[in-house]
Amino acid sequence: MSSPTSITSVLVVKDLPQRWRGSVGYYRHSEMYWLNQGDSVPVVNRFDLRLARSFGPVSEDNEVAIVAQSVNGRYPEFYARKYRHEPQLFATLRLSW
Repeated sequence: MSSPTSITSVLVVKDLPQRWRGSVGYYRHSEMYWLNQGDSVPVVNRFDLRLARSFGPVSEDNEVAIVAQSVNGRYPEFYARKYRHEPQLFATLRLSW
């Protein structure tokens, strides 16, 4: 695999009122090539979003969150015609005791 000539990552996290927290992530890499018959992978620009709310005692780390990955669309990860990273939406729950 050739490595990308440039990689950029930016994550902005903001604490919001009433124990909410939001974040936006931007990830980019330049064109690269996979070895062993892999294809060229074009420049990738990806945006992720996350919205979370803490609950329970403030001293504990309880949280429910919704995460949207690759909100700007799918992109190839290995072969250009296969192995595409699809946008995903999921929820997480973290409980402490």
